[in-house]
Amino acid sequence: AIKYSNQGGNVILKLIFEKNHFVFEIEDNGIGIPDDDKVHIFKEFFRAKNAVKLNSEGDGLGLAIVKQIVENHKGRISLKSKENKGTKFIIKLPVT
Repeated sequence: AIKYSNQGGNVILKLIFEKNHFVFEIEDNGIGIPDDDKVHIFKEFFRAKNAVKLNSEGDGLGLAIVKQIVENHKGRISLKSKENKGTKFIIKLPVT
């Protein structure tokens, strides 16, 4: 979130207890993810077009690894994003 936020931008972290789940929210007001790229964002080695244009370093493994860890703990990860507005990742993990 920090990497793709604009200079002086905000990153908000929330932890919420919801019934039998912990919900983690990570939200920024950065570059966002183009609609066409959202379906691929959790694939290994994938980087959104606008992230590549930034020339920022990265190999497209971070979100794929996070997704695998979340799913290994019987959780789910999703996102809400608007290009040039920001992104929110929502991780739900069951309480065990």
